[in-house]
Amino acid sequence: MTTVNSQDEVFLFERCHDVTIRYLRIRKGGTKAKGQHGSCLVFAHGGKDIMVDHCSVSWSGDDNMEIAGDIKNITIQYTISSEGQSYDHAATGIFIGGLRNIENMTDISIHHNLFANSQNRDPLMKVASGDIVSNLIYNWSWWATGISGGMVVDIINNKYKAGPNLKRKGRNRGEVVLKDFDPTHKYIGATGVNRKASVFFEGNIGPHNDVSSRDSWDLMVEKVNKNWSYFNINGKRRKTIAPRSYQRKTRRALRFPITLTPADKLEDLLLRRGGVGASRRLSANGTWIENHDLVDRRVLKDYKNTEGTKLVNVDSVGGWPVYLGNNRYKYVLEKKFIRNLKKYQLNRGTPYLDSDSDGMPDVWEDKYGLNKNDKSDATGDMDGDGYDNLEEFLNATRP
Repeated sequence: MTTVNSQDEVFLFERCHDVTIRYLRIRKGGTKAKGQHGSCLVFAHGGKDIMVDHCSVSWSGDDNMEIAGDIKNITIQYTISSEGQSYDHAATGIFIGGLRNIENMTDISIHHNLFANSQNRDPLMKVASGDIVSNLIYNWSWWATGISGGMVVDIINNKYKAGPNLKRKGRNRGEVVLKDFDPTHKYIGATGVNRKASVFFEGNIGPHNDVSSRDSWDLMVEKVNKNWSYFNINGKRRKTIAPRSYQRKTRRALRFPITLTPADKLEDLLLRRGGVGASRRLSANGTWIENHDLVDRRVLKDYKNTEGTKLVNVDSVGGWPVYLGNNRYKYVLEKKFIRNLKKYQLNRGTPYLDSDSDGMPDVWEDKYGLNKNDKSDATGDMDGDGYDNLEEFLNATRP
């Protein structure tokens, strides 16, 4: 999914619930005009029970993703957020929260994602409760992760890797910043317990603490007034390290468990095994096929080789990725791409043969002994595990 010269959001979900978004690439791109702030993906105003899984978002004029306004039970996982455009003030990852209605914004989970080549907000969270767990954060230039307001948050097993953006500016910024954090603030959590705002911070590694078993509290600093210089150039810590009075010794209670991958194991899981982003597509026989496009491949290479920069415009990184078939792509510069949109739009291809139009290909139904002429078996549950047969196909699992 790509949009060109759009000044608004690509996808806006308002008052939606029970939504799953998987294996989409959303690259906004477009105008260089100041004030163009549309995001790739926005959830707002009363939504709940939403999951973004294995997506790739980039080239937004503001935040790549935004979650705001009385919304709860949101998970973003195994997703790549990269290269927010920097022609205006923004070049950012994911903004979660806002100035109003944050009391009802609970259980926001950001886990097993890759943030790369953006300025900051990887992510920025200002809600009542949330989790930032087992993410790779690479090549920020201002600060990486931000926590604001009064909230109960767990920040666990994240790996922060400095890149050229940080080094080019001669900065040595903090990995995690607390901004306007209010430890006296209390809220009624999911368990009904009145809890004081606090941070559980464990197992994180970065330029200022490269051993996950070591106490990593010093990675978290506090913005005091207008002091944004968290560390000296030589790495010596200033006095703006977050006070220990903010620290909580135990994890908060979760409605649904999150697997904790150690920070030093994340690169193997998310990069070497190719598990992050819109990395795969589903074949007719129910097997996964590798499907990273040129942009994701380049971003993954940037991480591995400690390369990359903030995006000035689409052409500065080669242009738009155009699909040639057979998992092959080429770059096309933006002006040429816009002039020839019909030429470069994705070919719809040939659909799977599906005789009963139940969403399951004939070859897959034959493989597992289902009836390719009976659409009612899509909602059956052959193995009785609670997932219907159509879900089993979409998840590439055995029915």
